[in-house]
Amino acid sequence: MKLIMESWKSFLNEAKFSISPDEDGPGRNQIVFFSADSKYEIAGDTHGGLSHSIKHYGEFEPDKMKSSLSQALKKAVTFDSLILKSTKTGKTIATGEEAKTMANHNAMLNTFDFINDKIKTNEPLSDEEKSIVPIINSLNKQYQKLVDFYISSATDVKKIKDEAKIKSLLDAKKIIKFIFLLNFGL
Repeated sequence: MKLIMESWKSFLNEAKFSISPDEDGPGRNQIVFFSADSKYEIAGDTHGGLSHSIKHYGEFEPDKMKSSLSQALKKAVTFDSLILKSTKTGKTIATGEEAKTMANHNAMLNTFDFINDKIKTNEPLSDEEKSIVPIINSLNKQYQKLVDFYISSATDVKKIKDEAKIKSLLDAKKIIKFIFLLNFGL
């Protein structure tokens, strides 16, 4: 039990998710845009469920994430306005047919995040971006369904007093849940 608590305390020291800013750039160095004046930058409070789905669904279901990204790329290359830009510098890497052949899953993942940011900040979406929203929404529904399954099927360790049993659950990589309350002396 001591090992579990030490690990948990270490986790709490590192966990800043409840007050963290949104992390942009889940797809590395490139982004697909449909307008030359589009910029990919941190824009207000854009962290939320959809953003979380975009950034983490691939960790659980990589093939399903790849399928969504492929579907979005297939749609994106039908538009003449496709532009590939660097997420680091904002400079255009390619346009037109060249951009269509260079665009990849990572670039589209950043585009998903860019569209999320625009939705969260109530910025209008282009027609091209609107056509990709159903793909992102489907991905979000799949992720939320997965999260609901994990939560509902997790073993509640709140009443387990035997540390060996808790350790065996962890060793077996079982999904566990518990409520951890902190008392800050308030």
